Amino acid sequence: MNADAANDAPLSSDHIRQLAMGALRAKKIRRTATFASISGWSMVILGGMSLLWGLLGDMPSIVMGAALGGLGINELAGANLLRRLDERGPKRLANNQLMLGGLMVAYAIWASYVAWADGGSSPLASAGMVDPTVLVTLQLVTYGLVGGIGAMVGFFTALYYRSRGRLLREMLSETSPWVVETMRVAA
Repeated sequence: MNADAANDAPLSSDHIRQLAMGALRAKKIRRTATFASISGWSMVILGGMSLLWGLLGDMPSIVMGAALGGLGINELAGANLLRRLDERGPKRLANNQLMLGGLMVAYAIWASYVAWADGGSSPLASAGMVDPTVLVTLQLVTYGLVGGIGAMVGFFTALYYRSRGRLLREMLSETSPWVVETMRVAA
């Protein structure tokens, strides 16, 4: 590149440095947006699968599928906010994870009740292959784990998203407004 071409460049070396620093500061935010997108698409796919299963006549699967799909769509919307460096993104994502944890707990409570009320009357228990008491106990333990792990994962993921809100605010305060606007347009 000759000296005349360098003088004709639309951005100075300081502008390029500011853009590079802004991109570096936003790296963790962008990574979080990718994580949220993967999480959102996973929820949408699992919700869709649950809805399809529900078409076979299982109303609880329809309810769970619709709820999970809705939470997945909300997660994707939060990821898009975060990708555009919108300060509403982390809070939306955190609240969504808390709702997902609540959904998992509600499902576990409902499934535990059904297992307990059913009393282990599965084909395996009817055939004498499994003791009904053992079957119910295993179901209750399984659903207890589903609810407990679901609540913990939702809670800790919500904390993670909230921590990204602080990082985003710091990034926005330390970065030139024109760089932030350029990054938002590029998103």
